[in-house]
Amino acid sequence: MLPLPGYSLKRIEKYIGFERTQDEYGGNWSMAKYIEATETQDLATRESLMDAIRTYNREDLEATWAVLEWLLKLSN
Repeated sequence: MLPLPGYSLKRIEKYIGFERTQDEYGGNWSMAKYIEATETQDLATRESLMDAIRTYNREDLEATWAVLEWLLKLSN
């Protein structure tokens, strides 16, 4: 048990001290940015939006790994 109101990745990652580089992120944010990227005709804007989405996805994987490592240390 953790002293948290829920067990989502975003809550647990903060609890263990994982820090993201972006101020805005999340599943809904990512979907909205993807739609924005597909609807823009500006290639630089599209690439910038896709870079932000890639960063979010990479950090999700890194956060998942950090939580796994934290859990494994607790079990030893």
